[in-house]
Amino acid sequence: MKMKKVISLISVLVDSHFGISTKKYTYFKKKQRLWEPAVIGGGVVAVVVSLSPLYYLLMKNMFDQYVQMGLENLFITTSVLLTGFLGFFFGIFFMTNALFFSKDMRTLVPLPLSPSEVITGKMFIVFLDQMFISLALLLPPLIYFGVRMELGIHYWIYAAVVFLLSQVIPVTFIGLILLPLSRYIKINRYRDFLVFFISAIILVGVLVFVGFMGGVEGNGLTPEEISQVLADPDALISRISLLYPPGLIAVRALTSGASTGFLWTVLFVFMNFGAFALLIFLGKKLYYHTYSELQESFASRKQFKEGELATFLSKHETPLKALIRREWRYFLRVPSFAVNGLSSVIILPALLLIMTGASGSDQVQQILTILEGASGFVVPAGVLVAVLAGSLSTLASSVFSREGKLFRELKALPISVKQVVMAKIMQITTVSLIGPAATVIALFVLFRISLFEGIAIILTSMVCITFLNFIQFLIDVSRPVLDWDNPHKAMKQNLNVAFSLPVIFGFVVGAGYLGYRLSDLLSPLAMTLVLLVTGILGTLLLWRTILSRTSALLIRDL
Repeated sequence: MKMKKVISLISVLVDSHFGISTKKYTYFKKKQRLWEPAVIGGGVVAVVVSLSPLYYLLMKNMFDQYVQMGLENLFITTSVLLTGFLGFFFGIFFMTNALFFSKDMRTLVPLPLSPSEVITGKMFIVFLDQMFISLALLLPPLIYFGVRMELGIHYWIYAAVVFLLSQVIPVTFIGLILLPLSRYIKINRYRDFLVFFISAIILVGVLVFVGFMGGVEGNGLTPEEISQVLADPDALISRISLLYPPGLIAVRALTSGASTGFLWTVLFVFMNFGAFALLIFLGKKLYYHTYSELQESFASRKQFKEGELATFLSKHETPLKALIRREWRYFLRVPSFAVNGLSSVIILPALLLIMTGASGSDQVQQILTILEGASGFVVPAGVLVAVLAGSLSTLASSVFSREGKLFRELKALPISVKQVVMAKIMQITTVSLIGPAATVIALFVLFRISLFEGIAIILTSMVCITFLNFIQFLIDVSRPVLDWDNPHKAMKQNLNVAFSLPVIFGFVVGAGYLGYRLSDLLSPLAMTLVLLVTGILGTLLLWRTILSRTSALLIRDL
């Protein structure tokens, strides 16, 4: 494997993946659409500015609580483990598509490149896509921990190494599972099952870990159990890190001092490069053979046996059910769609779930004590938090843009406009439901809300989320971005998404401000009913407009 060729390949793949040359030509050469970066950047800034205060408060509360217990190193342990677990979860989507269903393989296979060079280039792109997890969950805690502990230059060097290599093990581990498995399971037939099955296992593991971390932070522990924990903090960290052994090495590298930390850092580097080398070795043995089989499976398809064709044609499915299944398959089979849709709706609930783990800290208890006087307003406030969490998936604002060239397929299907709209809304609503569900779980822990209050929050928030989704739906159906050669353009580079963010934040902030100003006049029940009625009326008023705009789009010449 020649490094010069690998570097050249990586540069070309990065350019193609993120559309760098296209943007440079459009913005700097042709001087066109210069307002697009400003709109996209403004949307990103709005999200970061609105979530940063809460994120900082959570980090401060968790760190202060760990310091009080003499477990300050557990702060960085939590960040490293959560980053690794979510890396496993989202890595499934990226790796499955990159290894077996990437269109660029048709171009790369005929080139004079060895399998190891091709796999190295493709894995580098996956690493870059995965780094958004580390940027959100690992980089801020690393910086905060170093500043609060007043650590020396050696810490920042070791932290940079840990951060840059944080997604190598998750990605290579998923690859080491998929490559051998592909020799025995028909990936093209069972890909959806594998994605759901493996990701469900990892997601359950993340939730169990969050619950476990909340349990070790002193909530409900007896004095004897607390004494045992404080007697040997390193043993506790080692026990927790058994869930993710590479995380233990990373934590030791960051917390063991200059000389010892250097040795742990070297071990961490060798472990990551060793795992990557094993992935390249297996890839050379298995990858090209499996990919070739996938491509040849259609050309060499056997003739139907007697009765098979009749059985195949006798299968019946309602148009709505078939359309919903189509939505989910396209959603899961494009990592850019699945990861952006799921990660956006998980961010705020994840922060709330982390806050439940820190609910025993003095600072959070003080906040909760202050809020006790306004505890009756937890339902309308919870509705707004759930609305914000569930509306950030950006799936509704790219509902037709994600179709791309497949939109012609949708136009040709013998189905009604209502069935198309219903299928898309139902799929988007299912993803959005993750936000309110996780929000209610956090509120159960923080405020001990009743089951009735939890149901009220979920139902009211879902009605408001549907209303906001309808607005985003209208934005995209009015100007869909169908001409794209990179799925990132359909979501990350789609101005419809940027236009939708002010709508979401405007609704939540506006309703919150009005509720605060009218808290002396309106009861919590009245506020909740106002939100419910607003969501219902808005949804009903927009329904016919959505149908007419969708109908006009489906009959439009492309």
